[in-house]
Amino acid sequence: MKSAFLIHRVSAGSGNLSRRFLEALLRKHGYEPRYHCLEEGPVDLRTAQSDLIAIAGGDGTLGKLLPQLRNWGGGEFAILPSGTANNVARSMGILDLDDALHVDAVTSPFNIGQYFCGGKTKLFCESVGIGALASMIKKSSGPDFGQEKLRRGREHLAEMIAEMVPFYLQVETEGGSFDGDFLAVEFLNAGIAGPSLPLSPKATPTRALFDIYSIRAAQRNAFIAWLRSDLNCPAPGIHKSTSYAAFECKNNHDLRVDDQIIVPSGAKRRVEIKFDPLHINTMVPRSKPQKFRSKY
Repeated sequence: MKSAFLIHRVSAGSGNLSRRFLEALLRKHGYEPRYHCLEEGPVDLRTAQSDLIAIAGGDGTLGKLLPQLRNWGGGEFAILPSGTANNVARSMGILDLDDALHVDAVTSPFNIGQYFCGGKTKLFCESVGIGALASMIKKSSGPDFGQEKLRRGREHLAEMIAEMVPFYLQVETEGGSFDGDFLAVEFLNAGIAGPSLPLSPKATPTRALFDIYSIRAAQRNAFIAWLRSDLNCPAPGIHKSTSYAAFECKNNHDLRVDDQIIVPSGAKRRVEIKFDPLHINTMVPRSKPQKFRSKY
């Protein structure tokens, strides 16, 4: 039997997954687990001498573990999605807890995004965003979880989009530059972002290309209508694929790296977005669902 180091964020999502259940799930798929609860203290992956690292948590849990996963140098890791949105996992076709553990799951490179600004680098797994989604995260509050949290997040986003003053942005990419007046610009490593919004069916951390998704001022009403729909039609917006992007961000623009809001430092900031030269190996289903579905 192979070994697995199980890292568990008990409070992720609804918080109803037990240690016993997760250990039984790993044994069912041929792994003998060693358990660590993140609520009981930080984890040190240098001690993880296992065939697999299994992460039971959501997008925030994965994001916080990225620096250690990057330097682990071991085998593969698998996401056991148990957060609220699970955007990163779902963008790779991992919809259920054991999708990455099945016998037909395959190893794939997981490409880590790099945000660089002012001499500092941050790693990200989902996206870097400027504008409406960043503002929504900045102002979000409340004890809701699950379905209610995502629905409330979308409604808050619709309200912000309705009132938002467009901002000008020029973006450089390896294929040329574009500019305009926008409500939001998202540099997606994962195609599902924010409150479980399927913005781009192409973007996935296994692809090594960002999808730049932008909402122009003229698309305001169409995007609000989409937010209040069942989200089964394509998101209105403009897409551009690239492995590098750069832009100048003013200090009155809300900016996020995954779920972290970046506090301005200076009148303008030059931001560069690219991929980390190192990637890590992850387990994904052999075939990805043909169409994203809203989680709720």
